[in-house]
Amino acid sequence: IGVLGKGEKVQKQTRTKTDTIEAASELEQEKGMPTGSDDEKVKTETTPKGTEEEVTAVTESPERTETEDIAEPLEQAGKRGDDEKKTDEQTEQTVEEKAQNMMEHMSLEEKIEFFKLLVDVGFKEIEVGFPAASETEYEFCRTLIERNLIPDDVTIQVLTQAREHIIKKTFEAIEGAKNVIVHLYNSTSVAQREQVFKKDKEHIIQIAVEGAELLQKLMEENGGKYRFEYSPESFTGTEMDFALEICNAVLDVWKPKKELPAIINLPATVSHSLPHVYASQIEFMSENLKYRDNVVLSVHPHNDRGTGVADTELAVLAGADRVEGTLFGNGERTGNVDIITLALNMYAHGVEPNLDFTDLPHIVKVYEKVTRMHVYERQPYAGKLVFAAFSGS
Repeated sequence: IGVLGKGEKVQKQTRTKTDTIEAASELEQEKGMPTGSDDEKVKTETTPKGTEEEVTAVTESPERTETEDIAEPLEQAGKRGDDEKKTDEQTEQTVEEKAQNMMEHMSLEEKIEFFKLLVDVGFKEIEVGFPAASETEYEFCRTLIERNLIPDDVTIQVLTQAREHIIKKTFEAIEGAKNVIVHLYNSTSVAQREQVFKKDKEHIIQIAVEGAELLQKLMEENGGKYRFEYSPESFTGTEMDFALEICNAVLDVWKPKKELPAIINLPATVSHSLPHVYASQIEFMSENLKYRDNVVLSVHPHNDRGTGVADTELAVLAGADRVEGTLFGNGERTGNVDIITLALNMYAHGVEPNLDFTDLPHIVKVYEKVTRMHVYERQPYAGKLVFAAFSGS
């Protein structure tokens, strides 16, 4: 939902450069390079799963997914109203079916309210969605620009697949915006190459390169100075030498400079390894990417195994400059690690994240209002019972 603002430099074991945390098969052991486990799940969606607004440490404002948008407790699903007379056929629905029926998307004004909250917290890069995915997301992006709701020191980020018509629609959506990151991606994992796309490595590289070239061409045509970001989707399910090859191929198109750096974002689209393995993958990429001094190395952890925060913290120690995440772990397009926990963990160790979480009850109130989701009572830092104990001692 947003990108963490730039914090002070942290002494790392492998690099001494930390930029920002920003409000996210079968692997081959090749050449001694670190890889994950053997049980990657195959994801076949044509667009990333959405959430309200995500921290990329950017804010996405996509619509919520089925699992993220349940507006009422599941235990309420399937209950009949006392005064309702329905047939057995009408009422014999599963909990899951009822939950789907309860979904309610955020309205335009709710998205705007949430965007303003992220700005107030201090996020400087906010992912606002996938404009080509739906008219709703396109309208939200245009509204932010046309109502002049984006502060001059805030950059919006938009997501696009490496497909020509989607890229062109995305550029229409950001016309007139002052500061934009265009986030390009295509899947690179073994499972998706072989089982979904049925394409070899050369074709996958071609998709990425052609997408990168089109971004460059459209930017030059409209005279803008957008920043570009590339993600090898399902990075953790990709052989590390191939992940490096495709990222370097994209960088060769953009030729990043100090005044206009590129972002290489390495998502743990499917979590299937211990945190230190992900950190080793980040370290390998950091040490071998071309144009490294002009590249912001970003991580995009998911929390499938409950290790999203640990993955992120070790990745930062291993050389990552930037983190994409979400408020309270609710998101997809910037991963779903909880940026609040990360920021306050940093603060507890004396590192200023430059984000204002001094009024967490207010943030929880707005979040629960616009997302219709509940912050768990034991949620780190923000839960109502986080400072309570009932041990009896």
